Formats: sequence, C-alpha cells, structure tokens
Amino acid sequence: MEGMGLSQGQKRRRYGANTKAAHTPGGGGTPDPQHSETRELRQFMEERAAHDQATGRGSRVFLHVAVAISLLMGVYLFAWVLPGYGRLAGAPVPELSLALSTDALGSFAHGLSSSPAGDALGPYTYAHRSVGLAFAVFFGLSVAGLSWAATAKKPLRVLLTALPLVYSAVFTATIFAVDASLADPAHQPGALVVLLPLGWALLVLSLLSLAYRGVRAFKRAAAAFIAGGPPTE
Repeated sequence: MEGMGLSQGQKRRRYGANTKAAHTPGGGGTPDPQHSETRELRQFMEERAAHDQATGRGSRVFLHVAVAISLLMGVYLFAWVLPGYGRLAGAPVPELSLALSTDALGSFAHGLSSSPAGDALGPYTYAHRSVGLAFAVFFGLSVAGLSWAATAKKPLRVLLTALPLVYSAVFTATIFAVDASLADPAHQPGALVVLLPLGWALLVLSLLSLAYRGVRAFKRAAAAFIAGGPPTE
C-alpha cells in the first residue's frame, strides 16, 4: 500500500521519471498498442534490411532489372529490327537463320541494295551493329552477373555464368562475320556455318538457365511466404 496517497511529484521524486508512463489514466501500466505495432514494424524493417545486406539482395535486384532490360532489347532486335530488314530485302536475315548459304547471302545483299526504299545495306549494317552489339554485351554481362550471384554449387555457377558470356562473344563475332560476307557475297559464308547454330544453341541454353533460376526463386519465395519469414537465396 506504499505510495497510494502520494502526489505525482512525490511519486516522481520517489520512484523516478517512469512513474507517469506507468500510471497513465486508464492505462494501468499497459503499453500503447499503436506504439507496440510501430516498434514491431521498425524492428521488422531493420531485420529485413540487415538480412538483405547480408545476402546481397540489393545487388541481385539491380541484376534482375538489368536482365529484364536486356531481354526487352533482345525482343526489339529479333522481333522488330531484323525482321524488318528481312521484309525489306525479301530474303532471310542472316542472324535469324540457323544455316546460311552463299545464295542466301547474295539474295539478302541484293534485296537490301535494290529495295524500294533505296540502298538499305548501310542502315542494316548500322542497325545490327549498334542494337546487336548493345544487346550482346548487356545480355551477356547481366545474365552472367545474375548467375554468379546465385548460391548454387560452384560447378553449376561457373557453367551458368559462362553460357551468356560465350554467347555474347559468339553473337558479336557473328555480326562482324555477316558484315564481311555481305561485303563479298560470292565467297563462302565460312565461319557463319559454325557461328550461327552455335549462337542459337548458346542463346537457348542461357534462356533456360534464366528459367531455371526463376523457378528456383519462385519456390523459395513460396516456401518463405508459407513459413512466414523472408525469402532466402
């Protein structure tokens, strides 16, 4: 019963500054629910930020964005730019072919040179060098970086990282080989016989590696959501 008849000032002097908070009217010493929720939310955000920093999630978000941009560049190149020149030339575009013959190269070069819109060989060369090289470099580096950031076993990590980098080099070589062949279509395609199918195979494998990572990420996120914790990498 000690302290029942004391004033607030006496209680403060006797028990300390926390007396007022512990004896607020109607509170009965019970913490404010809104304050508790705010504190729990702040604690959750701090734990989530620490988890993201420890696992490098911020860098992976950047890599995911870079991969998405590179895929959009690829769609623009392979579904819009190159088919447009194919329609203009009335012949198959070299980069969209699995195999190429001397006749096909000659038809494509002649079609571009004599197109109704004028000589389109120069614009084609500029377009597939600028957009094509930008796509090759951006796709190769972003997908390789994302694969390296994965927590898969080291042999698989090295393989998935190497695929897009090798594709980037092969596609770059294909672009310059196409230019050399179009400059003298009478010669045999040479390296294009190997570069074209190899490039397509590497592109498909690189896209499959992205699909593999996407499925793994979805499973981890679903498992973490069910468990009620942050997704793990």
